Amino acid sequence: MRNALLLLLLLAIAAVPGSVYPQRSADPNGVAVFYDNEPELAAVLDSLQLFDVYTSVWFSAIYILL
Repeated sequence: MRNALLLLLLLAIAAVPGSVYPQRSADPNGVAVFYDNEPELAAVLDSLQLFDVYTSVWFSAIYILL
């Protein structure tokens, strides 16, 4: 039970970047604009899969463990 609550909390926290940064599946033009405005930050965010949060490996691992 405690593990499930911890995983739910992690899932909720992990979903925050999906609301803050444009998601490639929902707004590919927003990601392109973000790359134009902040190319260095966009490269870091893309390597962390923050433009594809809901299909990222780390997000999937959390809900698979749940």
